[in-house]
Amino acid sequence: WNETSLWMDFLLRQLLHVLLAADVCDEAARLQTEELAEAVMTRSRIRTDEDCGLMGQAHSIIDLGVALLRKCCGLGQGQAGRQRQALEAYCSTRVVFLLS
Repeated sequence: WNETSLWMDFLLRQLLHVLLAADVCDEAARLQTEELAEAVMTRSRIRTDEDCGLMGQAHSIIDLGVALLRKCCGLGQGQAGRQRQALEAYCSTRVVFLLS
């Protein structure tokens, strides 16, 4: 990791944290956020244990992308029962396909 890539990593992480905290209520904005989450998961490299020690971060960019995709799928808003199970299955399947 060089200084430029560390800076770009920091900026992307900050953007993802802001999006996780924001309320994405417009359908067009939700779709764009979902596309960003997918791009983050498909284009980011998977961190090694060495990277974790170097950067001192608990969550990787891919972790934040998964959290953002879950938010876009409607998870985390207090559903219960079968609807939540169906959303969990749908989101988990998408994550597996994106990361494989």
